[in-house]
Amino acid sequence: MTDHRPTLIEHSDGAQHAGPAMPYTQGTHDALVAAQAVSRPSTRQAPTSPDRHESVNAAHLMLALLAETGSTATRALTDQGVRLGRARMRIAALTLPPADAPARTDGPLPAIDAVLAAARSDAARRGHAAVGTGHLLIALTAPHALADELTALGLDLPAAAGFIYGAYSAHPPAPRDTGPEFA
Repeated sequence: MTDHRPTLIEHSDGAQHAGPAMPYTQGTHDALVAAQAVSRPSTRQAPTSPDRHESVNAAHLMLALLAETGSTATRALTDQGVRLGRARMRIAALTLPPADAPARTDGPLPAIDAVLAAARSDAARRGHAAVGTGHLLIALTAPHALADELTALGLDLPAAAGFIYGAYSAHPPAPRDTGPEFA
């Protein structure tokens, strides 16, 4: 399943304009599928239950990325000593905060579309052939996404970006092999 939506590219005037569609790596595809599964309400809950999510958001995507052990994104985290289990617990709390938990002061988490647009834009700016899990993590480190939560886990955001781009310079992200049945 190659995503054929256009990439948003930021021009010198600061405006974002549609650019070429970007395929995903296998890890990115798997994370997106998992994020959709994480965001679905439990089948044991009533439709009006508080765990019913209206859309896939940044926390769902981050939880899915954390499950992609060995990916560029998780290696960027573990390289800095971030424990993935601890990170999963902290991010999971964002998906279903207790009723008495204070709301985020910087607004709601962005929907997955905003994160994907930023990841596509980053991949296109860097001339990569596909959107990798590292691009997703970079997009999730934006201040309006999960920057505060990731920093609280011990992630140095510039160092993580350096790790990701170093990894991608050695092994650029490649589009997933969709096989002949999907061609």
